[in-house]
Amino acid sequence: QRIVDQFDALGVTNYATVWQSATYGSTYGGDDWAAWYPGDEYVDWFGMSYFGTGVPAYDEWLALARAHGKPVMLAEATPRGFDLMDDNPDTVWNSWFAPFIEFVHTNDDVVKAVAYINVNWDEQAMWQGQGWGDTRVQANDTLLARWLAEIQTDTWLQAAPDLFATLGYASPGPN
Repeated sequence: QRIVDQFDALGVTNYATVWQSATYGSTYGGDDWAAWYPGDEYVDWFGMSYFGTGVPAYDEWLALARAHGKPVMLAEATPRGFDLMDDNPDTVWNSWFAPFIEFVHTNDDVVKAVAYINVNWDEQAMWQGQGWGDTRVQANDTLLARWLAEIQTDTWLQAAPDLFATLGYASPGPN
């Protein structure tokens, strides 16, 4: 609220706010998510993390976003626990990618943006030994081909000079 109030006071208009949750089903202090909601006037998007499949909190989070009339950004999405370089590509695709894509398509009334984390987590000291794996799609030719085929369909918007206008935002400019 403080940041939005400051931006408003300064006349800043080229931003959108995202209220993010890890969507594991619990919050700091165990409070309901609604207890942390800053208010519709402060939130443009709901953000959520998507690391695994079949998490009941996902549906609860989407329901909350729908109730507030807010679009959802999958702000963190990665197939945690897989090594895309070494794991069987059919297993990885069927276990994570296909359910993830189905989740996006099934909820396309509210899921409007996706940020896939394409990284070898185990090469980074901060994440070593935590089971994140190597989620770089380019580490496996089969997965890369399937991923590119999917994201090049009409469902997905790509970078373009008119992207912000397509999304309903003014073109970004210096501020």
